[in-house]
Amino acid sequence: MPQLFLLSHLIKHGETTYYSLSRDLPYNSKYILKVIKALEADSLIHREKVGNKKLINITSAGREMFKEINKERASFFQAFNDSGITWEELINFYSVMEKINSTFLKK
Repeated sequence: MPQLFLLSHLIKHGETTYYSLSRDLPYNSKYILKVIKALEADSLIHREKVGNKKLINITSAGREMFKEINKERASFFQAFNDSGITWEELINFYSVMEKINSTFLKK
């Protein structure tokens, strides 16, 4: 999910720096750097040194991937809407799953 937030930020705001991402995204800076490196390894973003800054840009492959994931995400939520499942029910389900997960992880 953090990868999508980062790609979305780049699509909305254009090129940026690691420090701007650290300030703008709700993740710690070490984790953001890890995400940046992973996205760069997958050729979804590109880092370029300009002066004393490293600018981060989304690649065309990154844009395409984001577009495809966004379509899938929209159809996923549309399926929930079509099924009659409410947000409250979905949140309750998630809460129960978290409780079950934490119960089994304790053992």
